[in-house]
Amino acid sequence: MKSSAPVYRSATRPPRRPSAHKQGGAAEPVPGVEVIAHDGRKLLLRPIHPNDAAALRRAFDRLTPEQIRSRFFFRMNELSEEVAQRLCNVDSETSAAFVVTDTDDVAPAGVEIRAEARMHVDAVTQSAEFAVVVDPCFIGQGIGGILLRCLVAECRRRGLLELWGDVLADNHAMLDLVRHLEGKHTIEQGSEAGVTRVRIAVAPVAI
Repeated sequence: MKSSAPVYRSATRPPRRPSAHKQGGAAEPVPGVEVIAHDGRKLLLRPIHPNDAAALRRAFDRLTPEQIRSRFFFRMNELSEEVAQRLCNVDSETSAAFVVTDTDDVAPAGVEIRAEARMHVDAVTQSAEFAVVVDPCFIGQGIGGILLRCLVAECRRRGLLELWGDVLADNHAMLDLVRHLEGKHTIEQGSEAGVTRVRIAVAPVAI
């Protein structure tokens, strides 16, 4: 049985290797905003940080096999340290990534990543391909919608026209999430069997 977890395929381009200046030095505080899950749990939405690699690997370990296949379009047994480091060191010129974590008062010994979203920009088409995945324990709590709207806002900030992603055709929960998103969107047959392409129009900033 396929999982109903809201997941998107990851961007087709592999993450770039972090540059040397991004890896060294003391970690700077990462600003964020508090978000509330449907059941009242308080969480923090913020950009991903280079120090998140260990938490990202733990978050991967909590995903179901079907979630992993839906996210990467192939099966993986683990998220290696090297890949986790690359995913956490984002090239801000071409990509953006956000995480939803526990708050410090909930997990003072070390926060856990409860959801992740990222996008890769194509400057030629003025669009971005995106990926979203949510911890199985937070499915149905509105977190996927929060992250999707966050990516739309990031596209708008960058002056992009469209956010798009490939979704497995039987991932009804994610397709429903897109259908209920405010604004113009289309859901069409993808280039591969069993894959649906979602396109979300990004309205320009009102002047």
